[in-house]
Amino acid sequence: MSVKNKRVVVITGAGGGIGTACAKVLKDCKLVMTDYSEALMNKVTKQLLGQGYDTIDITKKKNVERLREFTLEQGRYAARSL
Repeated sequence: MSVKNKRVVVITGAGGGIGTACAKVLKDCKLVMTDYSEALMNKVTKQLLGQGYDTIDITKKKNVERLREFTLEQGRYAARSL
């Protein structure tokens, strides 16, 4: 799958066991990950990048803005909130 065609997955709580496990089974996706602990996310992001994952940690405020911009570029979503 080319980089351009990768699905984007957002994982909240990515520094914990379940979040990290989810990331590990989604290696073919672009991963956008966040957690309340910046130190934990630094460790997990470094580990996953070293294993060839395509990931970004959005714990830092500047990266949250990048996620917002990316989402807006995607246009309307078919699903509606209830």
